Amino acid sequence: MSLTCPQGHALSPKVPKWGTWICDSNSRCVGDCNFVGIHRAKTVWRCSQDDRVIFGGSCNFDLCGDCANQKEEQLTMKSSTPKVKDIKKGTNEGATREVGRSALRKIVEELENIEAIDAVLEAEKETLCKQHETETKKQGEERNSKKEMFLKSQKIALEKFVEEQKKEETSIIDKQRMEMEEFERTLLSNKKRQKELQTNIQAHLNLTTPDSSSDIPECPVCLENMKPPLKVFTCRNGHLICSTCRPKVSLCTNCREEYTGRATAVEQIIRKMLKME
Repeated sequence: MSLTCPQGHALSPKVPKWGTWICDSNSRCVGDCNFVGIHRAKTVWRCSQDDRVIFGGSCNFDLCGDCANQKEEQLTMKSSTPKVKDIKKGTNEGATREVGRSALRKIVEELENIEAIDAVLEAEKETLCKQHETETKKQGEERNSKKEMFLKSQKIALEKFVEEQKKEETSIIDKQRMEMEEFERTLLSNKKRQKELQTNIQAHLNLTTPDSSSDIPECPVCLENMKPPLKVFTCRNGHLICSTCRPKVSLCTNCREEYTGRATAVEQIIRKMLKME
């Protein structure tokens, strides 16, 4: 006699390749299972209309090998048709157990899905950690590269600035040296000219009468003899002017050159002429 599920479908022995399954025996499972009838990788008598046997199957009835053998023995020993009351009672009990086992099967399937999701999440976590490590390393290398480029550009700019400062300093020093040389040449020329003027005045005075006041030079502005206490000023070319008229004019009335200072030698000669020394 062949075994069937409560819906009348034939059962056939199968060896599950993976996962867990529940023995749907109407009574307590007599096979090697846990207290709620959940088996792992054991021989199972599975309904021919199970969705794990044919695509789109609507029945999920399973029996473990031990319960299937026990059921075959019970079917063989029964010779009479069971009473209607017993049939109804068995049917109700079977329906109750079917509902409980369906709920357990959903829990087991959800547990398997969670385990699979956990495995996927662990793999994604490991991949993400490696990706973060790679990105962090790459960012560090880019940051170090930018830092080196920045320091290099700053060094080049600093060297360029120092070089420009040195050139500017050299240019200023050269300019100052040229100005000092020009000033020294002018000063030397003025001293030389002043000495020549003093010599000419002394020679001129030697040709005149020492006590003659008419030989005292006149101011070209006021036309007065430049006697003491008047002071005598001179330009670069030796032209004279008295201290009274000097503040009134800015340039020499003869050659239009600037006045350089006092002609102390001329003042000394005038005092000697007047025998004031």
